[in-house]
Amino acid sequence: MSARRMTLASLVLLASAAPLVAQQRQAPIFSVEGGANFQALQGNVYSDLNDGRGAEAMFTVGISNLSVSAGYQRSWHDVAGTSRQATLSGFFVEPRLALPFAASNFTPYLYGRGGVLERAETIGGAEFTSNSTQLGGGVGSLIFLAKGVQLNVGGGYQYLRAGKRIADDTRAKGGAFVMRAGLTLGGSSGWARDPGY
Repeated sequence: MSARRMTLASLVLLASAAPLVAQQRQAPIFSVEGGANFQALQGNVYSDLNDGRGAEAMFTVGISNLSVSAGYQRSWHDVAGTSRQATLSGFFVEPRLALPFAASNFTPYLYGRGGVLERAETIGGAEFTSNSTQLGGGVGSLIFLAKGVQLNVGGGYQYLRAGKRIADDTRAKGGAFVMRAGLTLGGSSGWARDPGY
């Protein structure tokens, strides 16, 4: 299955799960998460940037097997052929759907992510910025470590599209393969549950 088809399938499953979750009327669960990420860039939207490492943080509200997160991400990338460094940063929204074949301390999930990224770079003492939109998804897993603490690992693909048009009246496009790992702190109903529950 191609990266595009996997992303579309993830988003369709997340959308179709929302009515079922609403019918269950369970109390919402809240958590916070922080972690590191690695982004391997592709395409011409950021063709002059090398792969980069970064960090992200998010706040999550979950009901049963569905959750929605809002967060902020930032990564640092060397500019190819120069000594300069650029950052990619921005806010995002991330829905997740826990898959039904979870073990007591292991919960795989599908996720989607959409948001806006800002590229910032200092050249000759002046800062230059540009924007791009991101939309994608992937798979991950929450692994129980201790009560209220889960290890969160995942990977996926993000489609990127530049916010400004280039000379031929088209927008530069590309993408990024993303790997991430972090800790989730808070309650979890259906998400990496305590094996003792």
